[in-house]
Parts: sequence; structure tokens; C-alpha cells
Amino acid sequence: MNAIIHTKFNLALLLKIGLALLVMLGSFAAAGPAWADTSSAQGDAGIAQIAGGLGHTVALKTDGTVWTWGDNQRGKLGAGKLVNRYTPSRMTDLTDVKAIAVGNNHTLALKKDGSVWAWGANNSGQLGDGSRTDRGNPVHVEGLNSIMAIAAGANHSVALREDGVVFAWGDNDYGQLGDVTTEDHDTPKEVVGLPEITSIASGVNHILAVTKEKTVVGWGDNNGGQLGYGTVGGKRTYRVFVEFIQDVKAVAAGNNFSLALKEDGSVFAWGSDTTGQLGSSYGSYYINVAANPKVVTGLRGITAIAAGNTHAMAMSKDGDLYTWGGNQFGQLGIGNTDNKMIFSKIDGFEHTQLIGSGSFHGMAMKSDGSVWTWGSNAMGQLGDGSTTNRTSPVMLPRFSLFVNKTDTPESTLSYKNELTPLPIAAGDGFTAVIKDGQLWTWGENTYGQLGTGSNVFANSPQFVSGLRDAAQLSAGLTQAASLRKDGTVMAWGSNMAGQFGDGSTENKSTPAAVPSLKDVASIGVGNNFSVFMKADGSVWTSGDNSFGQLGDGLGEDRTTPAKVEGLPLIQAVAAGGYHVLALTPDGHVWSWGDNSSGQLGDGTTMPRRSPVAVPKLEEVTAIAAGRNFSLALKADGSVWAWGYNAFGQLGDGTTSSRKDPAPVSGLYGVKSIAAGTYHALAVKSDGTVWAWGNNLFGQLGDGTTDNRNTAVQVKAPAGIQFVAAGTYHTAAIDKNEDVWTWGSNGGGQLGDGGYKSRSTPQMIAGFNPVFGDLAGHWALDAINEAVAQGMADGYPDGSFRPDHSIARSELVKLLASALKLHVTEPEAGQPWYAPYEKALEAAGILLPGDLQGEWDGAATRGELARWAVRAATTAPATIADTAGAMKEAVKKGMMQGLEGGNLAPEETTTRAQAIVVVQRLLSVKAGNVLSVDVEAIVKLH
Repeated sequence: MNAIIHTKFNLALLLKIGLALLVMLGSFAAAGPAWADTSSAQGDAGIAQIAGGLGHTVALKTDGTVWTWGDNQRGKLGAGKLVNRYTPSRMTDLTDVKAIAVGNNHTLALKKDGSVWAWGANNSGQLGDGSRTDRGNPVHVEGLNSIMAIAAGANHSVALREDGVVFAWGDNDYGQLGDVTTEDHDTPKEVVGLPEITSIASGVNHILAVTKEKTVVGWGDNNGGQLGYGTVGGKRTYRVFVEFIQDVKAVAAGNNFSLALKEDGSVFAWGSDTTGQLGSSYGSYYINVAANPKVVTGLRGITAIAAGNTHAMAMSKDGDLYTWGGNQFGQLGIGNTDNKMIFSKIDGFEHTQLIGSGSFHGMAMKSDGSVWTWGSNAMGQLGDGSTTNRTSPVMLPRFSLFVNKTDTPESTLSYKNELTPLPIAAGDGFTAVIKDGQLWTWGENTYGQLGTGSNVFANSPQFVSGLRDAAQLSAGLTQAASLRKDGTVMAWGSNMAGQFGDGSTENKSTPAAVPSLKDVASIGVGNNFSVFMKADGSVWTSGDNSFGQLGDGLGEDRTTPAKVEGLPLIQAVAAGGYHVLALTPDGHVWSWGDNSSGQLGDGTTMPRRSPVAVPKLEEVTAIAAGRNFSLALKADGSVWAWGYNAFGQLGDGTTSSRKDPAPVSGLYGVKSIAAGTYHALAVKSDGTVWAWGNNLFGQLGDGTTDNRNTAVQVKAPAGIQFVAAGTYHTAAIDKNEDVWTWGSNGGGQLGDGGYKSRSTPQMIAGFNPVFGDLAGHWALDAINEAVAQGMADGYPDGSFRPDHSIARSELVKLLASALKLHVTEPEAGQPWYAPYEKALEAAGILLPGDLQGEWDGAATRGELARWAVRAATTAPATIADTAGAMKEAVKKGMMQGLEGGNLAPEETTTRAQAIVVVQRLLSVKAGNVLSVDVEAIVKLH
């Protein structure tokens, strides 16, 4: 995180660097940069600045990085993809910046080397790259060097060179390029006839400049008298001098009015006064227009000014903030939407060090580097994660413009989410459970959502082979996913919208890896889409995007995961029917996607294709999402709900939907929550379960089928640890790892061997693997134990094939799994067994020259002996020859001879034999002494 630097305003240093850099930059004007005078212990901080346009905001941190948020139409945020951002997002490819300027739909940056860069709309050539092509990333402005200041109008741009020469380019309909024509230019052209200039500012269609003699000149649009030379109307393609003003140190320009800050701290204004933006009125009537500068009544001791579309801002030397003019969106920050003809102080806002303005919103930085915003927020330009207008300043969380040189860069901040086990999931008519690291499923299976390799329904637990180390489950409509302990993801079932994220839309009836995902810490499965949270706090999505549930600002489905931009660090995610919730480490909730019932909690029913913050919700520790409602668990043990409520699933005693969070009535002491399609669950700290909402099939578990709009206790045993809510059924795991189910059972989703729905919980049995070819087999117990421990798998057809030869590839997997060696996912193009081979090589068990055939060929008893003995000794490299290995394996009791004690090292070994030998190996490693085959010992001698 960025260190907060406490600074003081240093006017002498500001003047030394140059008055030009104090211009009011940006479309409709923004505040100039501020310099932080830091202590020597913290080093020189650099320049900070904030500027705004019509619907977006740009900030410059003291480390020279640029951050943007708000509307991204035409690429004005410089983020490449045309996705709005509701919180500050860094432009990663732009550094060493010392000034910014913001136009209507374009942005400029001035680098420390004097070069200018631009991005966004380019319909009038305002980017200066010689084209009319919009740019989503910064491009170099041609022909400029040694630039010391920049400014931007609606569709034009301005730059001031160190020698006092001004350049302009872009739209010239009002003569704002100052070249005595009205022709647009897509590269910079020198403004003719100017004296030496020290600072510049741009309004919508006019430009102001301060001369070396501290007078002001202007050119461009004059429909409101904003050029200040005594007339109103028309346009000037050549500069004119603003009359009756001198000793000016800074200027700012709005839509059709202008401001000047004098050396004595007084402020003058001229131009249109339709909303009181001149601040010069006496009584209750506006001047309407002033063609010459008028003093802003009663304002003294000012050090900075800024102008919006029809409002103005001023900062005093004491750090107080004053505003006046238009206020229809709350852009004056005074707690209401009343226009003000005379300035108003923003009460309680102190220690201001930097100000800026957008068209209809305001910004300020305090002396601690914190950023505050207010006014219009329709496009997220306030950066607080919402689209709610603010009539008073709000602070942007976890965002400072001050960066100490000793701070860790944002890109290298250390943050790591830990994987939280969730061994149960309930989908639409099916259930999945992890027991002893193995996956079991039952219920409907039309799309292969049981993962058993078929489409056959099952009303009792079915063992799913091929999935080891499962730690977390999530289920959607007809799809399920598992997060493994190594942070990789497996998915199965329906993939019609590409929700697996594996690059395809093919359904899978057995668990399949999502190869592009690693280091995942949490997963969520919705209706045909998926959300993945990585250990680094980033969020990724894939699948259906009809309602914007992928959070990418677009509407196209995606078959591979992509990062959700505009989010802070996230520590938990939840997927609803068509919306997503995300929880930050500091207890705040973000949401996006479908909002038809207010399930995003932002106070509206507008869908959001990019993340927005849920206001008025803090100290949240867990989240859950139903089809079209949402839940949040707070640190105090209370549960809050919002969204659709026709069945009482909000638990507030009503059936009225809500667009903002409200507490679930009478519920306290809760430690975990779950949300189904239309019902909700809570587990209390005492292990009791409570439920509310739809109860058509008894899914609330209270012995009835009555809907409940307040929480009722489920008739489950005490000690419940985990719960999962499906469409119309519920499942739970208790402290003894027993599984309980209740509710709808039409597809066998309760797993009790029948198809009858139940309104009370019942414990489910049958979690022992049943292989059709093991009855009476001599190695039955050993095989069942190996399967339960994840050392071996059966086949999708329900067989184990114990007397079939074991391939070398299967044997290395058996050994690596039994020894719990670190095994990674295979790299692209590698065979599935390569990671197991690599793990055994790293452990010194598999040596060069060991193989006596191909990997898919049958392993020999001699190979098994060598690898088993090496695994049992502390010096595996000393076991080289087969004869010595066979002898050692027999002496330790790990292997026995065949008929007559014959060791037969060249013969193949079976799956059953290999499992028994490996289990004996584990026993030897545990320090046990095993009985030996005497006949084989005699044969050895």
C-alpha cells in the first residue's frame, strides 16, 4: 500500500518550478498540479494532479503514474478495452508523467522529457498523431518537444513550450486553434501573434493564456463573453487581450465563462452567468453575462481555482474549499442541488491542497494525499465504485496521490488469498460432496453434471474417479466445478456458453482441467457462467455474458477466463443466477451483472456490466448469491439481504423486493450462509441451521412446505459445519463428516436411494466405492483403502480391473500419489503422466535407465521392486540393479514370491499387486516390521 505523506503547501517551490504548471487543465477546466513538500526522511514526492472531463476522471500520482476511471467510450481512460471503470485503475504503459489534461472524450499527458501523449476520441484530430482514429492507448503527439504545460478543450488540445510559444490542434470551428482560420488540424500548429506565455487553460471552445507581463489573452468562442474583451458573441480566430485585469498568476476556463486568480489572492470572473458561475451577483438576480472581468464577491486569500461546465471552485491558503454556480448534480459539494450566486464554503472540508473539476463533478486532494469527489456520477466518474450522485464529498478508499519513493510499487504488492475448503455443493437437481479428498455426486445427469462419464441419473452417491485433492466445490444450473488444493480447477457438465473456461463449448461428462487457470483460491458457478478468484486477489470470469455477469463491460460470451478490471483486491466471490458478488479484505462488497430485482444492492435496477460498490454495507465477512437475490454476513453475526423477495427469501418479514441491503429479522450469531434459487440458509456458531424463503418441496427442512419470510430452525442435528442450497433442495455436512439432505428429490438429488421429496433432513449412506469386479478378490480391502486415500482410481464403467497389468505410467502415478509428492499439471503438449515422472525423478526414485519398455507398456516386478525400495530408503541412488532391489524388497516384507517362491523380476505386475506392494512400502516407511515370504528368502539364497 502507498505510504501517506503529510505535506504543506509550498508556494515558493511552486513558483520556482513554474506558474505554467498551475493552469487549470482538462475539458471544462481542472485544477493545476500541486507539489508536496515532504520531509527529508521521505524524500522528494513529485507532482500530484487531478482533472475531469464530461464523464471521466484522471489522476496523476507523485510517482509519475496515471490513474483513470469513469466513462471509457472511445478509449478515453487509456485502458485499451472500452470498459468503464468505477474505481481508479492504473495505466500500466505510461510513466514519468508530470502533468495531465482532460477533454470531453480525450486525455493528454505531459512526460518529464517534454513529450506529449494522447488517447481517446480523435474525431477532430485532437490527439495530434496525424490521424482521425480513436486510440485506446497513449500515442505520441507529433512535432512537440520541450513542452512545459498542456490543456484540453472539448475536442481540441493545447501545449505550451518552455520558450513561451503555444501550439494547438484539433477542432477549430470557433477559431480556438488561434491560427486566423477555422480549419481543423490533426497535428500541432503554432498559435500566431502571441506574446511570451507562461501558463494556459482551455474551456470547451475557448483558450486563455497568461503572459509574461501577467496579463491575459484569449481566443476562440465568445458567445458568452468569455474572452473578456468587452463584447459578447461571435468567435475570435486571433488572440485578444482580456480587459481591465493584471497581476494574474493563474487562469481557468469553463464552458462559456472564465476565471483569473490574481497575485493578491482575489478571483475575477467573466462570461456567461446563467447559473451564478461568476459569483459576482448582489441580491437574487444573475448578471446573465459580463463581457469584462468582475471580482468574485468576498473571496480572498485564494491559492488555486478550477472551472467546470457552469460552476467554479477555489481553494484558500488555509486549505478551505469554496464553490459557486450550477449545482444540478451536487457539483458544489454543499449537501444540496441548489445553484449559488455567491460562493459557499464546503463545511467541514479542511486541509485541502489540490482541486480539480470535471464538467459536472468536483475533486479535491487533502494534505494526506486522500482524494475526495462529489457531483455527477452517472458514468462512475467519482471513482467510489457506484453510479450514485453525491452532493457532499466522499473519500475514495485505499487511494492516495502521494507515493513515497520507498513505497513498494503497486504491481509488486504482496497479497495472498488462502484456499477455504467447501466440500459440498448443490445445483439444479444434483448434489456433489468431497469425502476423504474424493468426489461423490448424485441426482440429475442430463449434461454429465455428475462427472461419472455417463448421462445416467443416480439416486445414491456415485464415486467420481479421476479427480484428486479436491478442496472446494461449486454448482450451477447444470454444471459443477472443483478447486483442487494446488489451485487448479476441474469442471464438468454443461459447457454450452464456454463457462468452463477451457476454450470450448463442449459438454464434459467427467472432470476436465481448465488449463489456463492456476493459483485459484475460490470459485463460483452461476447459470452458464463461472467466476474464479485467484490467490493474488484478482477475479476472472468466463461463459454467458447476456446480463454483463462477466464484468468486462461487454455483452459477448467468452470461452476463456478474462480478468475483471476496476476491482480492488478481492478475498471471496459468489455467483448468482446471472450476477456476481465480490468481497474485499476490508469488508466491502462489489457486484455486477443482472439487477432486474435490485440484487446488486446499488439502489437501482439497472444492469451493471462492470463492478459497482454496494453502498452502506460494511464489515462483511461472507457473501452468497441466489438466483436474483443476495446475502451478506457481517462481523457481528448478523445477515443482510437484498433483491427479489416474492418467497420471503430476504427474511425481513415481508415479500417486498429490495434494492439495498437490510438485515434478516431476528437472526444473530451466524458463522456461514448459503443461497439457493429462492431460499436461504444460515449456520450459527452453535451448529444449528436456519432457513427462510421458498419451501415448496420442504427445502427449508422445518417439517413443512410453507414459505417463510423470517428464519426458522431446520430440524437437523447439531454440529452442522457446511451447507449448500440448490434450486429446490438443501445439503449439509456435520462435524462427523456425515452428509444430510432434504427438499426436492425428483431427480434423486437427495441421494437416499429414492425419489420422494422430504421436508426434514436425513443422513445419506453409501460412500464406499463399489466396483463390479472386486467381489471376493484377495486384494479387495487394500484396493478400497487405496481408492479412499486417493492413491488409485477405478474406471468410468464401474470396474477396477485388479488383475490387469499396470502400465508404467499408472505405476508412477500410484507411487507419487501414495508418497504425496508435489505434482504439477502437465504442460502444453506433455502426456498426462509427465508430472508424476518428474516428481519421482526429483525424489531420486526414478533413475536413468530404469525403464524396460514404453510408458504405456506393462510395468515389471523388477521395476516395481527398484522404485519401492528406493522410496523406502534414505539413499535411493544406492539401489541400482534389479537383483539387489528384489532381494531388499523381499527382506523388508514389501514383496513376496510367486509360486514356489519364484521372484520373476521380468514378469509384469498387476494393478492389485502394485497397490499391495505400495501399501506395504508405506508401512515400512512408518517404521513397521512386516512378515517376510520364507520360501522367497530361501530362493534368494
